[in-house]
Amino acid sequence: MESPSALPSLDQLLKEQGADQTLTDLILAILDRC
Repeated sequence: MESPSALPSLDQLLKEQGADQTLTDLILAILDRC
């Protein structure tokens, strides 16, 4: 694992989790509500 930055690229994390589409949609929806 690389040095734990403040936010180690959410996109990368999502892709590594294998849910780049579903999770991204959820996050975008949440961010849109802010």
